[in-house]
Amino acid sequence: MKKISAFGLVGSIGFVADSAIFAVLFTLLEQAMLSRVIAFWIAATVTWFGNRHLTFRDSNSVAKGKQWGKHMLAAHVAGGVNLSVFYLATCWLPTAAAFVVGVCAGLIVNYLLASRVVYKPVNK
Repeated sequence: MKKISAFGLVGSIGFVADSAIFAVLFTLLEQAMLSRVIAFWIAATVTWFGNRHLTFRDSNSVAKGKQWGKHMLAAHVAGGVNLSVFYLATCWLPTAAAFVVGVCAGLIVNYLLASRVVYKPVNK
């Protein structure tokens, strides 16, 4: 349960970073998609750092670059699940409910990939 709580805390920090960076970049650049992509990558890097040092600190023997790459791949897969479930859910649910369902689906996939692939426990 500690890992899930820590994962949620790190994800919340990532969400705040993502939102703030997007808002600043969009104000400066006036380019929504470019601002969104840059903000996502920075926020995903923030969550990698947080998960590496807090949630999954027992898995730090993996090279940082390799682990970051796996984390970014997992974040993109989970993001794809989030958006796909959101899109499908809008066929049956109000938009706000579809948003929540998509976020929950992405969160589950992200945690499963993080705990089993990205930050795989070190065998001792």
